[in-house]
Amino acid sequence: MSKEKLQKAENFLHASYNEVIGTDEKIHSDFDVFLEMILTGNHKTYRYILFTALLAKATFGEDISALSLQKEYKGKGAYDARSLAHKVVVPFEGEFLNGGTRSLE
Repeated sequence: MSKEKLQKAENFLHASYNEVIGTDEKIHSDFDVFLEMILTGNHKTYRYILFTALLAKATFGEDISALSLQKEYKGKGAYDARSLAHKVVVPFEGEFLNGGTRSLE
């Protein structure tokens, strides 16, 4: 994944975080409990797959495939999920979400 794409994802993630952190407004959906369970749970694999796929879709478009876990994936919507996770998601989580232990409240 190019440095430009990684930077775009990082910028999007930071801007989104800054927009949300400054407000008391909460977004509610039918998936609140499910999403919080995954994003704050002990099983890091599911957390990173979900977080990375959502970031990729939000940054690069709806054509991104959540099934594209490896850059060798040959299906439609392939992207380098591993690089995005290692270079953007993991550092963000460590800096702003206490290594994944912060509640989403």
